[in-house]
Amino acid sequence: MFDVGIFTAEPGKAGFDEADVVLLERRPIRSGVQTLRFITTREPAFAGVDPYNKWIDRDSNDNLRAVS
Repeated sequence: MFDVGIFTAEPGKAGFDEADVVLLERRPIRSGVQTLRFITTREPAFAGVDPYNKWIDRDSNDNLRAVS
């Protein structure tokens, strides 16, 4: 189980606060390609797995992606 988050601003950058969190919940994540679907009332700008870097990994900068 990992934290999965959707945000209106990039976590860790200046000006980010809790109002920018659209959704944060724990989901089972496995290796390979997966599709996660969410219904929200606000338009997201960023989404990621383990967005607050609670787990140790080799490249924690790849946990977030801009949503297009």
